[in-house]
Amino acid sequence: MAKKRYKVGRTIARLNNPKHEEIFLKLGIDLTVSPTRSILSLIESDLPSSRFVSLLMLKNAGLEIVEMRIPEKSPIVGKMLRDINLPRSGNLALIIRDKQYITPTAETKINAHDDVFALVNREGEEELRKAFGTLD
Repeated sequence: MAKKRYKVGRTIARLNNPKHEEIFLKLGIDLTVSPTRSILSLIESDLPSSRFVSLLMLKNAGLEIVEMRIPEKSPIVGKMLRDINLPRSGNLALIIRDKQYITPTAETKINAHDDVFALVNREGEEELRKAFGTLD
């Protein structure tokens, strides 16, 4: 209604129930904000068993930014990125190790407990979980 009647260029809606997000997007809402989803992400990030957390959804691009904590028993610990079969449907953006920020390159070695941030599409998320041994 805001777009048609008041000529608003961009609309944002707060969702009480994240399950209704698709309906809002079909109605023409440009961006949705879900406090429920935000709180869930915060809780998941503090759980010791959860190593893979969605941080931000980029709906129009079909991408999301995810954070992964590399477990000690991951098959990639000690390997360089060039030696890991990473999915093409994602891109590693940042590694945080002992409060140091590392921009990943082919020569970057992955250590246990590294926090890895990646930009992935839906298919890439599952493939990245498999490659990094972070299936929960």
